Amino acid sequence: MVVANPREVPEYELNPQELQVRKADGISKGIYQVAKWNGTKVSVKILDKDLYKDPDTINAFKHELTLFEKVRHPNAVQFFGAVTQNVPMMIVSEYHPKALFKARFEQALESHKLNIKKTE
Repeated sequence: MVVANPREVPEYELNPQELQVRKADGISKGIYQVAKWNGTKVSVKILDKDLYKDPDTINAFKHELTLFEKVRHPNAVQFFGAVTQNVPMMIVSEYHPKALFKARFEQALESHKLNIKKTE
């Protein structure tokens, strides 16, 4: 996802040195961490370095980034930006403790292959 021309750097690109990472929670195909960015508590999804050679994983990351850019809804966490020109690649969004809990819960369901139906 690295661009050849500096003028092509996406508008959402953040400087990774501006992120002060606190703690990590392993989530499928990446790690979610709580961090501070410009004084704001944020959630950072960091793409696992072992997966950079997998084109499917990179495409999934790009797709997730595209969705984050477009989604604007009061019930969705806000997208702040991403790091795509440096390794590791990251997606930075609004911190919400319940969103991290949901991601951890879904990972536990997947890893234990529990068959539980979702209720609305």
